[in-house]
Amino acid sequence: MNLTRRIWLSILLTMVTVGSVLAIGSRPQPVPLAPLTLQPGDLPPDAEWKGAGPVSVSDLSQPLNDTNGAGLAESIRDIAFAYQESYAMQALWLPGAYIANYAYRYADPAGATATTSALLDTIRQRHGGTVLQVGRGEWAATFKGPEGDAVYWYARAKDQDLILLIVDGMPTSDTQQLFETLASRLRKR
Repeated sequence: MNLTRRIWLSILLTMVTVGSVLAIGSRPQPVPLAPLTLQPGDLPPDAEWKGAGPVSVSDLSQPLNDTNGAGLAESIRDIAFAYQESYAMQALWLPGAYIANYAYRYADPAGATATTSALLDTIRQRHGGTVLQVGRGEWAATFKGPEGDAVYWYARAKDQDLILLIVDGMPTSDTQQLFETLASRLRKR
């Protein structure tokens, strides 16, 4: 092999190696979960921010925990609890409602979609709730809580993420309006 051919071969191999490294490093990174949830500025002035941060599958403060599992059927639990990461925010609306927003990231869109579907089925079957589709992969649900409270859920499966909003408060039009406003803000993300 002559010298010119060796030089061209070396240049070609170097270009392929550099290109491979750049291609691996340029893969899009997933969006962090925190910006997918409500932020303090999204809440009405008469709401009190209680905090936000990552939650685990064993954390009882979030619905997809492995202890009570939001009443999900055993057949879906392996999928529902297989999220890779999760994030939650909580607030109190001083006129009388609890606000919680959760974001779960699954390995693939099928996990987010299957869990959303299972949660909605549970609301229908266990709570006699009303579920309405509000967009592609987006649902709103309402049911009467055990103490006569109004419970509103917004659920969206988008890509590998599942976003949940829960507003639990007095059964008034103000609570419903709060839920609709917050769900609308989440729909824009």
